Amino acid sequence: MAYIEKCRERYDDTTRETQTSMISRKEVILNVLSRVVSQICAEDNFEHYFISGGGNPISEKNEENARNVFRIPADVNVYFVTSANMFGGINIGGKGFAITPEGIYYTDDKKNRGLIDIDDFMDADLRIKNYICIDGHEFNTTNKRVVFKMLLDLQNELINELR
Repeated sequence: MAYIEKCRERYDDTTRETQTSMISRKEVILNVLSRVVSQICAEDNFEHYFISGGGNPISEKNEENARNVFRIPADVNVYFVTSANMFGGINIGGKGFAITPEGIYYTDDKKNRGLIDIDDFMDADLRIKNYICIDGHEFNTTNKRVVFKMLLDLQNELINELR
């Protein structure tokens, strides 16, 4: 019986450590996102910002469109959204990306969709030409230089905090 109790204690300790580690990692990601994204947003409540041609609060329609276009689950907070559409705006069939605590949900200029998770983002190749390139995914966004700098800052801070 003592052996079983020790196994349970070890299991409980490991489970607690894992949960604490996950909470800490999520808190670090949220803190880094808040710091970096809020630097380019006009107000402190950056959580619902739609960035295209400046920092505008995201409307319910644009948030719903972003969730549909980038396939973002309803329970995932969206911290930053940018459009890569010719006239801006997030619409069905549109292009761009959204930054969340899980990573970057995107539809690139070639209409590829996916998620670059936080760990992959930390290792991602970021480039700017006539468009922003994240690991080979091209986005012809407005405010390219501002958005690119924010991505670089985000990547560097995540690396510093999580590695």
